[in-house]
Amino acid sequence: TSSSDTKIDNVTIHGFSSAEESYGIYIDKKCCDCKISNTFIYATKYGILTKSAGHIINNVHILSMYTTGGKTNGAEGVFAGTQGIRFETGGFFLLNEVYFDTVDKSVVIAGSYNPAIVMDKCIYYSYRDNFGTAFIYKEKRNDTKKFQAKISNPVIEARNPGYKIFDLSPRIILQDAEHNLTFVNATIRRARNLSPICPSLMMRMRGQTHDVLRNKPAEYDEKWYTLGAIAPGYSSNRLLITFNSDTAYGLNVNFDGKS
Repeated sequence: TSSSDTKIDNVTIHGFSSAEESYGIYIDKKCCDCKISNTFIYATKYGILTKSAGHIINNVHILSMYTTGGKTNGAEGVFAGTQGIRFETGGFFLLNEVYFDTVDKSVVIAGSYNPAIVMDKCIYYSYRDNFGTAFIYKEKRNDTKKFQAKISNPVIEARNPGYKIFDLSPRIILQDAEHNLTFVNATIRRARNLSPICPSLMMRMRGQTHDVLRNKPAEYDEKWYTLGAIAPGYSSNRLLITFNSDTAYGLNVNFDGKS
C-alpha cells in the first residue's frame, strides 16, 4: 500500500513460501495511519513491513509455512530469519491481538529507529520445537537509542532454549529510568527455555527493569537482596553470575519442595 489512511479488513494474504523474500503487507514511506484488522497472512518471510508510522493493527494472524510449489531450502530454511512485523521507521504503533505463529522474530526494529509500540494481548507460538529467537529484536546490536515498547497481557510459548523476550543491547534496559520498556501480566509457557539473561525475567519478578548489586558489603545495611526465585519441580533452576568479561559462574539448582 502507498496511500495514507488505508484500511485492510477481513483479508487473507497467501504467499508460496516463507523461505522466499516476500512480504504479506508492505507499507511505503508515504502511507501513514493505516488500519489493518481481521487479516490472515501466511507463507511470507515478512508478515508486515512498514516504513511509515501511525498504524493500528488489530486481530492479525501471521504464520510461517510453505505451500506446494514454494521454495523450501530444506525444512529449516523455510522458517529461518522469518519476521512478524518489521519496523523501518520511528513513530507510534498500536498492536492488539496479533498472533505471531512460528516466526523466528516477532517484532523487529531495524537500524537506529526508535518507534513507540503499544502491544496488548499478543501471542507467540511455534508449532516447531527448538525454533524461535526473540519476541522483540533490535537489529543494530550496539545501538542504545531509546525506543518504547509497552507490552501487556501477552501469551508466549518459548519452545527454543535461549529464547529472549527482549533481544537488544543490555544498556537500553539498564538506562531505562523512564520505563520506556514494560512487560506486565505476561503468561509464559515453557519458561524454562527462556535465556537466563533475558531482562524480562527481572522485569516480571521485581516490577522494575534491573537489579544492581554493589560490591561493598557494608553498603547492604544488613538487608537481603533477591537475585531470583527457586521453584519446586523436576527442572533445574539456573543462575548465571558474571564477574567480568572473562569469568562467569553458572549454578544449576533442583528443589523438590520437601527440604
